[in-house]
Amino acid sequence: MLFAILAAAAASDRARRSRQCGAVPRARRCGAGTAIAISLVPPLAVAGLALESGSVIQALGAVLLFLTNVVAIIGTGIVVMSIYGLYSLRNQVARGVGSHASVGRPVVILAVMLVFIGVPLTLTCIDVASRAVQESKAQRVADEWAQSVGWEVTGIATRGGELLIRRRGAVAAAGHNGTLCGTSRGRD
Repeated sequence: MLFAILAAAAASDRARRSRQCGAVPRARRCGAGTAIAISLVPPLAVAGLALESGSVIQALGAVLLFLTNVVAIIGTGIVVMSIYGLYSLRNQVARGVGSHASVGRPVVILAVMLVFIGVPLTLTCIDVASRAVQESKAQRVADEWAQSVGWEVTGIATRGGELLIRRRGAVAAAGHNGTLCGTSRGRD
């Protein structure tokens, strides 16, 4: 998203400067092309590959990144152009030609876009943080358990509603079934 913001700021500034010099079409294409190439194409490619492999959840994550980058590009463009527009508007108002009413529309558009993308991003962040806490707690318990039977925990992941614990070690000793809390989710 940082690259999307930087590319949009550069493209907006380039478009503004080229408008003053009369070279609008080429500068707009270059700036927009840069923003698209580095921030929009990769998430769409990942979404396509994820859908092809049957990973719908990963595809949705890539689409969310794509939409986030679109909002970042448009929002940054609005902010940059509004800043330059405010200077121009202030000069027009000082001369008695313009009004302050034209500033509100970009602010409203930016606010709607931020709400549109902010809700799914917030929900995703809460989910990721919750899973990280759950995995951290499970790591401590699994490490103690694995050491008691001569194993080593090699990884913990949350997939769907399940907590998967990967372990490495010798086959369980007689009388010990290698289970933790009644489940045997570990893999050799």
